[in-house]
Amino acid sequence: MTEIKKTPARKTTVKPADSTEVKVEKRILKETDEITVMNNTTGRYGYRSPNGFAFDLEEYGQTIDVPLKELRVMASGKSRTHLTSAWIIILDEDAVKALNLTNLYNHVYTEEQVVELLKKPEHLPDVFVKMPEAMQLTVLQTAKRLVNNGGLRDLRVVQIIKDLADVDILE
Repeated sequence: MTEIKKTPARKTTVKPADSTEVKVEKRILKETDEITVMNNTTGRYGYRSPNGFAFDLEEYGQTIDVPLKELRVMASGKSRTHLTSAWIIILDEDAVKALNLTNLYNHVYTEEQVVELLKKPEHLPDVFVKMPEAMQLTVLQTAKRLVNNGGLRDLRVVQIIKDLADVDILE
């Protein structure tokens, strides 16, 4: 097995079995890089860092760019719950990896993915229980909104949500 050394190089050459060279761009994040995050709560979200950095997001889906350094502060301090409960969602896959949140993000979905999940009631129970708290609330709010506007008519989904979360989205 060949040992791979981490270097600040931007390009890596990979030789597949057929000896064709493929160049893969490897992004190296700096602490000053701006990382887009999204409000995943059903209302207002605010953050205040111990070092004075602060931001407010007024509604679900609103985004803001936050320096990677501040996300590291959040991830390592008392505010880690903001990330682990998915109150905000990091929209940069490289930043998710850099903050060691990859396993958690296997259970975080975009709004479009939530809508698709609600079309597959057979998958909903297994997926829902693995989601962070705020993501579960997003699923409930999205399902309720879809029921109210006629976009969700599958009573199996309504019953599954009632069984899992003890919430009647028809009310």
